[in-house]
Amino acid sequence: MYDLERTKKVIIIMFGLSAVSLILAFVGFAGGGEELIRYGFMNNPGHAILMFVSAGVFLISLLTGVGFRALSKDIAEVLKCIDNSRNSSKS
Repeated sequence: MYDLERTKKVIIIMFGLSAVSLILAFVGFAGGGEELIRYGFMNNPGHAILMFVSAGVFLISLLTGVGFRALSKDIAEVLKCIDNSRNSSKS
């Protein structure tokens, strides 16, 4: 009965953002972030910055998407219970 369409769209956008940021983190790692992790210095600071920022955005967007998904399921259950209690009280 309750679909929460806007919440579903936000969840899809958050998981899409996390996928794009994960790809960018791998690009940054391949481009020069690996040197920073392995040897402790940067030849290409742009790639290292891209790697760390993209990894941070990935974690934040992934956790936010998972949280929104869990919240939307709980909200749908509560709305269903409220609707059932209203229908039973009217009868």
